[in-house]
Amino acid sequence: MCITQKGRLKKTACLFHCNTRNLFIRGGKMKFSAKKVALIGILGALVCAITMWPQIPVPATEGYIHLGDAVIFVAAAILDPLSAVLTAGIGSMMADFFSGYAHWMLPTLIIKGLMALFMASVVRKNANNVNLTVGMIGSGFIMIVGYYVAAAIMKGNWQLPMASVPFNLIQFASGFVVAFVIIAGLKSRGIIKKNL
Repeated sequence: MCITQKGRLKKTACLFHCNTRNLFIRGGKMKFSAKKVALIGILGALVCAITMWPQIPVPATEGYIHLGDAVIFVAAAILDPLSAVLTAGIGSMMADFFSGYAHWMLPTLIIKGLMALFMASVVRKNANNVNLTVGMIGSGFIMIVGYYVAAAIMKGNWQLPMASVPFNLIQFASGFVVAFVIIAGLKSRGIIKKNL
């Protein structure tokens, strides 16, 4: 229990301490270790950076093709589902913001978060090649369908966004190949699925 002293300032500081402690600690154990928080931040920044460069604009879809999905797949293979969602969603959303596609920030946050959640859940117990393939293909499906639906809602037209499907397929395929190579290297070094 947190013991307070007289004075509003001390009471406020004590309440802040108790609330933040409850946010990160459950049952006496850290929900997010310092190492994990650092890794989420690093991978999130990497998602943002690789999403922004290299970047191929696609005027027909008001979007762009990038390799950020490869980093999302790698992060989902390393992290637990919640951490992967934070890494993918926030990193990708910030890339949209800095790239001048702010109108895509909310859809991106949701779609990329769901992609990471699906893959991280699939490979959580065993990151073998079958689970990795299923996880990435499922995530790719979420991305393609998610951006199609988001574009249809934003444009009020369910036919125009069909133009985004081939480009999203290209983006997924390139991310799949790059991620598979990176993950294979991390697995050979025993990095994948370490407890963080």
